[in-house]
Formats: sequence, C-alpha cells, structure tokens
Amino acid sequence: MKRRIAPLQIGDLFKSIFLMLLLITILWAVTSLLLFRDILVSRPLLVMNLVLSLFLGWFFYRYYRHTIFIYDEEGFELRQGRRVVQGRWKEYSSLSLFHLGRGDFVVRLYRDEEEFLDLPASALRLDPSRLRFEVMKFMGKNPTGSLNEKRLDNFPAS
Repeated sequence: MKRRIAPLQIGDLFKSIFLMLLLITILWAVTSLLLFRDILVSRPLLVMNLVLSLFLGWFFYRYYRHTIFIYDEEGFELRQGRRVVQGRWKEYSSLSLFHLGRGDFVVRLYRDEEEFLDLPASALRLDPSRLRFEVMKFMGKNPTGSLNEKRLDNFPAS
C-alpha cells in the first residue's frame, strides 16, 4: 500500500506570501509614482494587496515549494513543487542520515559515490531515524544496530 505524506510547510508558505506582498507593494509604489507622481496608500488598497498576496503566495508555494512524498516497499515519488523524482529503492546502493543545519535532516540515498538524492525527512515532518531504518528495510539492508547494542569494552576508562 502506498503511503502519501504532504504536510503544509508553514514557514515556506509564509515566505511565499511575504515575497508576494513585497513584490506587489513595490510594483504598486512604482506604478503609483509614475502615474500620479506620488505613492498612494489607503486601507482598501492595503486590504487588496494583502488578499492578492495571500492568493498569489499560496499558488507560488504550491507551484515551487510544496513537498509530497509517496512511497511503498518497491519505490518512491518525491515532488517538490513542479520537480518530480521517481525511483526504486533497489537503484540505490547505500544511504545515510545527513544533518543540513538548523535542525533539518535528510535521508541521503547514494547511487554511487558521486550521485545522491536527498529525502527531506524534517520538511516532511517525519522522524529522520525511523525513515532511515524503514528505507534500509526497503533497500534490503540490515540495520547495524544502535550504540547501546554494541560493546563498549574497547573504550579507555576516564
């Protein structure tokens, strides 16, 4: 059974709305300055700009930033905006859990030593470690176990 994960990424949505509001405001200021030789500002105009930026920001977010991850035991499909990547787990030879900074984790799939694909675990609001072990199972790899399961006798005493 295919599993579909597509959470709303609030931060990216707000960035898109703010970008649209900024662009609309600059466009209005330049147009108003050229047409009326003054920058016209009023409450109805502000409300119109906010509504328009909400509308355009939502479409910008959905078109460029929204992430959807669909997967099962055989393969996956990762959509980030318009970009679509499909693959089969068996196409990849290894994987790692990679920290991008600021608390963002990805599960990095390697085809060879140079070519890789990042599955954005944090952006999808998934537990990165659990996703890594699930993907390892799909790839036919055995998890190596946690540090608690390994013997620590070789470490010098402090």
